Amino acid sequence: MANDYDRARDYAVRYLGYRSCTTKRLREKMKEKEFSPESIDSVVCLFTEKGYLNDIAYAQSYINSKTRINNYGQRRIVVGLMQKGISKNDIQAAYAAILERNGEDAQNETEIDAAKRALTKRLARKDIDSILSDHNEKQKLAAYLMRRGFSYNIVKTAMQSLEENE
Repeated sequence: MANDYDRARDYAVRYLGYRSCTTKRLREKMKEKEFSPESIDSVVCLFTEKGYLNDIAYAQSYINSKTRINNYGQRRIVVGLMQKGISKNDIQAAYAAILERNGEDAQNETEIDAAKRALTKRLARKDIDSILSDHNEKQKLAAYLMRRGFSYNIVKTAMQSLEENE
């Protein structure tokens, strides 16, 4: 048991040294390496207590990167986090911490900016005037943003901003 625990702990240290991950992901990786369930539980508990494994901090980092780099909306981000094994409570706590740090208006602006960047990227090689004059093309653009996880209000604001700029 102690030998298995030591090996599991050492493996977890090496794994977390390369990348941050969720509690679920670390458990899966350790299970793949065939460590005992008791060792896995002990290591996860230890690392959580020490702060090396923190699902809320992971969620905050994920939210920031997916909003700023990938131009995803909140809905798509939430689905991605849930697929990674983050609980709804931890996701809500991560969003609450971001809102507290940035303010609600700043968070909405960030999401609107992400929607605008997604539209700009989508329209990079196209004639914007012809697209904006065609109702079906505008609907396709709105659907594109909805698939990226943006709410209706964000999509509406981004589309209006695009029309005003052209």
